[in-house]
Amino acid sequence: MMDQAAVESLFRAFCSVFSHYVIYFVPETESYYLVGALHPLTIDIDRLFTLHAHRSIKEKSELDDTYFLPTRIYATGDGQTPPPPEGIANTDDSAFIEVHAPRSSNTSPRLRGFLPREYLHPSMVPESERHDFFVELLEHLLGSPGGRLQLAELPTGPQRSRRTLDAAREILTKPEQDYFEGRIALESGQAEEARRFFEKASIAESDIASRARKFNALTHPEGSKSRLEALLSLEPSTDVILEVIEIDLQRGLNLVPARSIPYEDDPAGWFLWKAATVKPGTADAEDRSLFIREVGYDLLQATRLNLLALAERFARQQGLSVEAEIFNSRRRDLAVAEADRLFKEGLAAGAEGRYHDAADAFWKANSLEPGEELTMRLLLIALMEIGDDARVERLIEQFRFIGKSESHIRTLVDEVRSGKMVFRGQNGKEASVDP
Repeated sequence: MMDQAAVESLFRAFCSVFSHYVIYFVPETESYYLVGALHPLTIDIDRLFTLHAHRSIKEKSELDDTYFLPTRIYATGDGQTPPPPEGIANTDDSAFIEVHAPRSSNTSPRLRGFLPREYLHPSMVPESERHDFFVELLEHLLGSPGGRLQLAELPTGPQRSRRTLDAAREILTKPEQDYFEGRIALESGQAEEARRFFEKASIAESDIASRARKFNALTHPEGSKSRLEALLSLEPSTDVILEVIEIDLQRGLNLVPARSIPYEDDPAGWFLWKAATVKPGTADAEDRSLFIREVGYDLLQATRLNLLALAERFARQQGLSVEAEIFNSRRRDLAVAEADRLFKEGLAAGAEGRYHDAADAFWKANSLEPGEELTMRLLLIALMEIGDDARVERLIEQFRFIGKSESHIRTLVDEVRSGKMVFRGQNGKEASVDP
């Protein structure tokens, strides 16, 4: 596989020949696909939709999305696009790729900031369809087709969305601009800034205002009471219910409507309705088939622990033991990864003296991966530093549950009180228990 220098040389040669081009980067294959022409290129939206309605495409769950190709556009160019930065171009004379030695990777490097237009340029979409297309394209880039709260991780990172928003700004209304600014701020971890944009976008009643209010709920801390209250104040659409489920599984299931939800209209809503209403062992063959072939694939892409737990429970209740184990394995892997992230977050906070933040991080990590003694010891330090006696008592009960003796527990508590067991670290990058 070519390295970055080789790919750049190929792109220079390509852009010198074709003044109009579209370059796709497909992460599923870690490959670039180059389309060049000597005449203007446009996206034929009707043809694109027709393509994705084809049976051979619709049968593949990962391709059953009309924005599959547009979201994988890395760069576009027309006759007015500046050339790439100067450098070696791969030509018959230079034969740069053939003689260039480094081929150390099995994947193509992801270029950033190399081509001048690393986004889909609005001029490539027919003017009559441009506005609606770019609103939905931005939603897809942000992992929220149709403005629904995300089910899985962000597919491209906020940088792609930022470049696309800046390019399409003139065709969007001011509330739409504010909404997408808020979305990008939220994905960048700037909750307060996101909240300001969402509040501006939701002043006048509109579809965008409704979307802004939904995502504004996510500016509250993850798993917090304030987030739950904000979600419960919204219309209980499927995506809102899924968010509630991650905080309180039973309250989320209580929001599921009693009426049937057709799979074709809302696959996730259909699953929630089935999980909330179908009794163990009573799902018919069609329901079981839909769950295995269609819904299960989407659920396995999700990063929601309670949703995966619900899928596992439903599968076990309906006698689908293999599928239940798959969901259980996916959930365990995600829980361990999240616990590890929270553990590092807690270490950094404790080393910087932010003991409330450390306690919250270690408490969550301990709930995801119970019984990890190092996490529990660090949590004990943080809780005693902030004087949270109630949670200290609950943690001591957990020490007893995993088999620690009373003398061992007393020693731990005494070491924290005497300062023998403390956080140590430098700039929050390294921290550990100093026994």
